Amino acid sequence: MQTSKNTNKMFKESPEMWEQYHASRDESFKTYKEQDEIPVKKITNYLKTKEKHKMKILDLGCGRNKIKEAFKENKKFTITGYDHVSCNGSIACDISKLPEEEDSVHMCLFSQSLMGSNWKEYLQEAVRVLMYNGEMIISESIERYEKIKAVVLEMGLHIIKDEHSETKRWFYIHAIKN
Repeated sequence: MQTSKNTNKMFKESPEMWEQYHASRDESFKTYKEQDEIPVKKITNYLKTKEKHKMKILDLGCGRNKIKEAFKENKKFTITGYDHVSCNGSIACDISKLPEEEDSVHMCLFSQSLMGSNWKEYLQEAVRVLMYNGEMIISESIERYEKIKAVVLEMGLHIIKDEHSETKRWFYIHAIKN
């Protein structure tokens, strides 16, 4: 596993590698039996319950910016996607150093994006930009559940939903900054 700085440099030099990665991942999702359990779909389904609220949302490591696309008609959501390569309106950025102001965001989303060896910095940045009672949603590979959960708790976040099972491919943590 390499740092996000190195990954960012690699994808800037070869954006086709970024495209290949996302194309193969999207293809693998098509064969998945439980479509609603795919991290981006699970997060999108949760956001549908919040559609009446005015919210500033960051999709950190957004890939093809599918969450923003899903809510393009929603005038209450301001969704900004960040990834190493800009795609479908996202902003090219190393998510370990966000351009957002401190305490300015209602929700930070991580859908299979805690990949760099410095993934803890991603979470620290999200905590920095989240408002009081801001929400953080993380959905990652079940193999990383214990490590990521421990860091979320160390950062003082309050976990309000924790879905994990060794029989499922991904876990889902929903936490609040207070």
